[in-house]
Amino acid sequence: MESLSRRCITHSPQETIYLGEKLGRYLEGGEFILLQGPLGVGKTVFVKGIARGLQVPTSVYVRSPSFTLLHIYQGKVPLYHFDLFRMKQVEDLASIGWEEYLTGEGVVVVEWGDKFPSCMPSYLSVKLDFAEEENDREILLQSSDKKYISLIKRMFP
Repeated sequence: MESLSRRCITHSPQETIYLGEKLGRYLEGGEFILLQGPLGVGKTVFVKGIARGLQVPTSVYVRSPSFTLLHIYQGKVPLYHFDLFRMKQVEDLASIGWEEYLTGEGVVVVEWGDKFPSCMPSYLSVKLDFAEEENDREILLQSSDKKYISLIKRMFP
């Protein structure tokens, strides 16, 4: 099975937002993005960029859904931003209506989804990690699904 990955280094939160925005511009709805990385690495900062690329109004404050589990933002298509960090067991996903979001017309972005790999459909993996300098982030986009391979190729011709 073919797999494709692209690695980027961003040097500021603004550059991380810009990379997310670039991705967001290519999203049309029905995509599933799994964000991975340690606490404080900038997963929500990246989502701010995705929201911008999906034309969520700049007046809308994009924030981490750590305590609410889900934030919904309206842009050219809905953006469903999940944070599963506080979820303990896979059965908890049913209590938030997880299945309903997997087949909708929106874009699903999940932080900490790697806690429940059996519940994840095919996805674009975005791994964020700390890099050399304080504000630097290493960001790896990868997938073995042809839909997301095509997306990565369009982002990085």
